[in-house]
Amino acid sequence: MVTTTSGESDLERRFGPASFVAALLNVPIALSPALLLMLGGISYFFLFVVLLDLVVAFVLVFLRGRAGQIGRGMLIAWVTLPVMAVVIVGVVIVRA
Repeated sequence: MVTTTSGESDLERRFGPASFVAALLNVPIALSPALLLMLGGISYFFLFVVLLDLVVAFVLVFLRGRAGQIGRGMLIAWVTLPVMAVVIVGVVIVRA
């Protein structure tokens, strides 16, 4: 593990409390399209908000410091959508 002069590791510099909080706050945004599609519809405004969220996350990832941590946390939240799909498919297969 690489440490800097301040004593923190590279992993601690890339991910931290800001990443965790950003992921927690971004999970509802990431899961909302799937839930809205299951309930019967999705609006164009909401699709715009979701795409804007993804663009902001990708831009923040390339910045240093806390902004980069927030961007990584936002992208980590987007991983919940495919994970949720795998879990749901697994439950449907097991119950069939």
